[in-house]
Amino acid sequence: MHLARHMRQVSLLVSGWVLAVALQSPLCHADSTTSTTRVTEQSNPATDENLQTTDKTEIQRMRVGPNGQQQTTQQPGTSGGEDSYERMTITRKQPAPPPGGMLSEAVGINPLFGILALSRNNASTDTRGVAGLTVDVNLLNKLKPTDTGKPYLGPTFGVLYSHLGTAGGDFFGLNGLSGNNNGTHLLLFPLNIKAGYTFSNVFRPSVHGGATLLYNNTQGTTATPTGVQINNSSLTAHPNVGLDLELGLGQSISLIARPDWTITSSTTIFTASFGLVFIIS
Repeated sequence: MHLARHMRQVSLLVSGWVLAVALQSPLCHADSTTSTTRVTEQSNPATDENLQTTDKTEIQRMRVGPNGQQQTTQQPGTSGGEDSYERMTITRKQPAPPPGGMLSEAVGINPLFGILALSRNNASTDTRGVAGLTVDVNLLNKLKPTDTGKPYLGPTFGVLYSHLGTAGGDFFGLNGLSGNNNGTHLLLFPLNIKAGYTFSNVFRPSVHGGATLLYNNTQGTTATPTGVQINNSSLTAHPNVGLDLELGLGQSISLIARPDWTITSSTTIFTASFGLVFIIS
């Protein structure tokens, strides 16, 4: 009888110890889903056309509990068998760089040099050097470019000089038949309207036209064709037309080729000038 009582007491002690161990086991804790925070940084089209976004990146973090294991705390509003996510979109906007170069040109300053040819009605032709400076003003510089480029329109003005010298002179108007190294000096003042299109900030073909004011300090004749047969020592206006071909070299400079024809009653003046364009935005 005493033995049965002792056996019952031992059985109760063992059952209590097993229950205490079982209650401390991690298996008795409630399961829930792994809490995951996902931050997505993606490229969305910016509403402002002058803003850009970055490429899409993704960062995933896992919460860890105090005991070093993955923490299993369920987020509100989710089922026990699904992962819980927090999502937010970050759009990082940066100012787009200005187009610069020919697309942003407001003023172009053009030092030029080249060849001037005088073709007279009697079929005689003289060729001389020419140099000068022209200025182009773009009235459409504030216009926003398209994918291909943008139009160009504005006035062109400046001055070109050529030393015609005397008959039989060389490229610089020197060493003529008369031995006079002074001779004729010719000034051309173009007053034109220029229209063209700038392609991809690299190339711009244009046409220009209007009038050229001519100053000729001596009046050439058929017998001594040393100059343009116009009234000497005065400015006279004559129609002109020509082309401008420009090639961009960078943000502030480009190349230009400018053929031009000025027509008088007795002489056609052709100039083929080349130079640089210093761009002012």
